[in-house]
Amino acid sequence: MDKKESARPTGGQKDLVLEIKKDDYVEILKNLNSSIKEFQTNFGLLKTHYSLKDLEKVLNPVQYADYNSFLAYAICSIFHSYLKISGNFLINHPIKNELKKIQSLMNEIKEKNPENNEDKRSLTINKEASKRIIDSCISYNKDLKKRKYFK
Repeated sequence: MDKKESARPTGGQKDLVLEIKKDDYVEILKNLNSSIKEFQTNFGLLKTHYSLKDLEKVLNPVQYADYNSFLAYAICSIFHSYLKISGNFLINHPIKNELKKIQSLMNEIKEKNPENNEDKRSLTINKEASKRIIDSCISYNKDLKKRKYFK
């Protein structure tokens, strides 16, 4: 069953009608739960290490860049949420550009992360080379058997 909700935002915008299915609620909750867990683990590092200089000593450069981009995204998204709740127009607000910049930076860091690249690599077998190796082993074994019988 579809549930229709009507929301009237401030600022003279037209009426919005949101259609949300029950399955969508489950998906939204799963995404929210994973985001909250990531938020807790990342801010847990600040709890144990009180300054970013301490974190720089603990994390490798890729993790440190990823962590800093996470902090920047968290701060900008909280500010974006604040502006949205207070009813400001966000159509041409600079915070949207900042969020896009940070998202592209985060994607770039993920692409350059060697841990992620190792997972994407798959092993390929060179059939010709493997056939040559197997044939040479088999022929070598046949030669050994022939020598054994003639001695």
